[in-house]
Amino acid sequence: MERSRRFHQKDNSSSDMFNSSVISELLQSLLEYARSHPIAHFYDIGCGEGMLATDIFPEFRKYARERGENTELGDKIVYTGIDKVAGDAWKESAQVRFIEGDVSDVLSQNGHKIDVGLAYFVLPYEKDKLTRITRIASSLSSTGGKAILFPHYSDQIRAGQPLDLKGDNGIKVEIIGNPGLPMLVIRRQGEGEWNTPHVFSHATYDRFQYRPRGGLEGRAGQFVSHYRMQ
Repeated sequence: MERSRRFHQKDNSSSDMFNSSVISELLQSLLEYARSHPIAHFYDIGCGEGMLATDIFPEFRKYARERGENTELGDKIVYTGIDKVAGDAWKESAQVRFIEGDVSDVLSQNGHKIDVGLAYFVLPYEKDKLTRITRIASSLSSTGGKAILFPHYSDQIRAGQPLDLKGDNGIKVEIIGNPGLPMLVIRRQGEGEWNTPHVFSHATYDRFQYRPRGGLEGRAGQFVSHYRMQ
């Protein structure tokens, strides 16, 4: 997530889509999980300055109240923010903690199980996207864990053939939302693992052709991940 993004910040069309679709999906996911479980571990993957840790609790209670739900469900949420670089604004509490480190390294450690996770503008900047997706899927709790990865650009994952992201062994993968800025949603029910038959080959910068009227068309700083079959 961008270092200083706030919950309701709307500075461009991407931010508007983030607020209207991704956040609604996140709040509904937390509500559904908190209803039926004693605790809801929410992971903010690529948390930046951790502003979501401040906003998520009042926004969740407002969301629950508007739907006639018990606002005390918010007491079940435990926020964990992960980022490679510690934020200057990180402040922990009984319901908030932060971890500095690579997401894959952190999630591979024992004890980290995601009930609800959000990775906002993380995947496009990953060189090996399938490994990141697999790591997040494997870290979901077996009791209905869910992760939202936004956005998911299908053209940034290439395998020399059409690549169909499918869940297996209790893991379900679907792409929802606006076609221009879709979300990749991963759900897990049970102890199964999701493995991909593709092996990472290399990454290239996401750059398209030069437009007829001039100017390079592409997504600055983002990567296209290339794979081969095992």
